[in-house]
Amino acid sequence: MAWMLTSLRSTCLMSSGLRLWMNLLMSIVEHGLCWMGPPCSSFVILCLALSQRYDYNDWWGDTSREFVRRGNMHMQIAALFFLLACVLGLQVCLEQPLNSCMCQLPPMSSVLSFVRANKITTYLGAFGGPTQKPLQIWCSRRAYS
Repeated sequence: MAWMLTSLRSTCLMSSGLRLWMNLLMSIVEHGLCWMGPPCSSFVILCLALSQRYDYNDWWGDTSREFVRRGNMHMQIAALFFLLACVLGLQVCLEQPLNSCMCQLPPMSSVLSFVRANKITTYLGAFGGPTQKPLQIWCSRRAYS
């Protein structure tokens, strides 16, 4: 299953991969869990010097760089799927490192606001991860808080 998720992450930017993602989303049973962990590399503080993601450019960053454009596309797809999953009656969680600014970009922040998502802060180490790594998890249901 892990190889499938890895290959899905790399193909969601192509129409065939996006269609596969949509089919997978539609196959989740009502009230089922849709957990999303889009790539965070261009959104974290370690890449700030290159990505140039700041509030003055609405966190879109330096779109002349391929990795920033790719990150923006991943974010837009994740925002769309978060909204669609909520409309379908699914429980949705979006995982990002605590210092990621992905949830501040207008498409994602609008969706999170519209569905009244809750932000939970936790640590990967609390779940057996190799490091403490602080996480922000945005959830569509208050029960996860």
